Amino acid sequence: LAITQWSLLVAASHYGFDHDNGSHPEQHHLVLRRLIFASSLLYPLVTSFVKISIACMLLRHKSTRSWDVFLWILIVLQIAACTVGLVFRAMHCPPLAFPMNLERNPNTTCRRADAFLVSIYVEAGIGSATNLMFAAIPFTFLNGVHGSVGGNIGLSLMILLGVFATAASIRRTTLLNSNHRPIAALLFWSILEEQAGIAASCIPSLAPLFDHTLNRFSL
Repeated sequence: LAITQWSLLVAASHYGFDHDNGSHPEQHHLVLRRLIFASSLLYPLVTSFVKISIACMLLRHKSTRSWDVFLWILIVLQIAACTVGLVFRAMHCPPLAFPMNLERNPNTTCRRADAFLVSIYVEAGIGSATNLMFAAIPFTFLNGVHGSVGGNIGLSLMILLGVFATAASIRRTTLLNSNHRPIAALLFWSILEEQAGIAASCIPSLAPLFDHTLNRFSL
């Protein structure tokens, strides 16, 4: 999903993100709108799936009733945030075909912008909060009784990437309140958040590599 979204954005960058440039034909803006809209539908799916995969990994790593309940609550929150994001993006300008073909739906009336922004803020709030929680969770495993140096390095990297993903999510949210709402900047911080989350989710599988490298250098 992430590769598909990034491919759509790369294709959109070919057309530029300057909506106010009147030098481009209408067809140019229509293609750009289609690509950005399609990629925006994938954003909540990508971020939610990444965090759900991390939660599932943590469920296998430790098993207590309170721990399981906590992680399942986070998973449910991710599903809720993803659902809210998809529904409001799809229903902002009904019918769904409107962003894809403006000419065939000339009388479409989009919902109030403030209502749409509220839904985005709710989604962003849940996303930032869960990013911070997932960044804090590895602290509970650091310096464990059976923890290895390589494992602790991996956990530290997960914490740093989680904090970075949280910062990127907050920065993206602040841009929503900007008068100009620069599309390029919004997309840039969205991609950084996704990449940080994906990298963090892959780190646990690299712990043996860290240990092997440290042992090789007698560290």
